[in-house]
Amino acid sequence: MRIARIQIVAGPHQGARTYAEVLLDGDGDGDTDPSYLPIADPFDPDTVTTIATSRPVPAEHATLLAPCRPRVILGMAHNTGPADRLLPPQAFHKSPHSVIAPGDAIALEAGHGDIDAEAEVAVVIGTPARNLTRENALAAVFGYTCANDVTDRAAQASDSLWTEAKSRDTYTPLGPWICTDLDPTDLTVQLGDDTGLGPRASTAGLARGVVDVLIYLSSVMTLHPGDVVLVGAAGPSRRLCPGGISRIIVPAIGELTNPVVTIGGAAASPLTMHRGAIPTR
Repeated sequence: MRIARIQIVAGPHQGARTYAEVLLDGDGDGDTDPSYLPIADPFDPDTVTTIATSRPVPAEHATLLAPCRPRVILGMAHNTGPADRLLPPQAFHKSPHSVIAPGDAIALEAGHGDIDAEAEVAVVIGTPARNLTRENALAAVFGYTCANDVTDRAAQASDSLWTEAKSRDTYTPLGPWICTDLDPTDLTVQLGDDTGLGPRASTAGLARGVVDVLIYLSSVMTLHPGDVVLVGAAGPSRRLCPGGISRIIVPAIGELTNPVVTIGGAAASPLTMHRGAIPTR
């Protein structure tokens, strides 16, 4: 099952955000056009959906948002290959305010260079989880989505906590939706841009897989529904270029695409940073 979070127009000057099951409707031409069936919030079932209909919403009438609203985002440091297994597990925080949706612009501040994209699988937690074991770790998972762990390399070198490097606005694109029925052991992950695609990698090549990561993190803190864990970059990073796009492809999930822009000051208006036109190849 694919679960998305969407915004639709529910009436004049009124917008509604809701969770929806993604329905892939084939039209006979070899492509699939998604529609969205509104459902209750899977992370807060007591919340009543604001969409007073059970009918599917066509894709052209909906805008994809980030697939969840995490209160906590965690990433795994030095978890990119078998050699990292020699190092102890270590996690870092990313600000939930750094999350953006598919199609939203990754905003690079003028004067900040050496900004890289990292393609990762993100775990979305489904139930409160503490002291998980190898036997029950995956039962705490709601599903998986694509993540772009945008990283400022200069800031990463100067800040041992990686706060400046990882938590700037727009530095955590997520999407396009959450897939709930995947085996995370060997998921193909690929990073690309408007110039082409990088090599294929797999979560099987990570130093620690999803189960090990969840066991470690839940030994430190309680994970809550809707929290997000970026499990590590299985493949090489790629430098972000203003005016281009960044693409995260996990075939079992989908493709997360975001344009890359430069902003001139310490902050940008929402209009500057919102969805830009994605260049075509």
